[in-house]
Amino acid sequence: MKPCTRRKLYLAIAECDENGFKAVDLASSLGVSRACVFKEIRVLLDEGIIRMNPSSKRLYMTKKGKEEIDRLSEVYLKLSSCISESFSLSQLEGKRAARDLLEGC
Repeated sequence: MKPCTRRKLYLAIAECDENGFKAVDLASSLGVSRACVFKEIRVLLDEGIIRMNPSSKRLYMTKKGKEEIDRLSEVYLKLSSCISESFSLSQLEGKRAARDLLEGC
């Protein structure tokens, strides 16, 4: 995965529910197919960034994943907060706009 794509995936994970999320949540957030996201999820599982509950197929960030995402998302969180406040958007809309700006979409 290209660094740009990985950052975008990490930021999409940061937008997900802390109580677990599914590949379809990421795919919807990124506007890509579930199959495309699941291929990348396998890499993140192997690297210990996320873990999967086998029975529910829900994904959870590991401590290692949280540390990496926190490191990457400092600017993203500041920008998303500023966007949300300045344009009266929901937090989720502000986060998605910030992600798109940081990725040059």
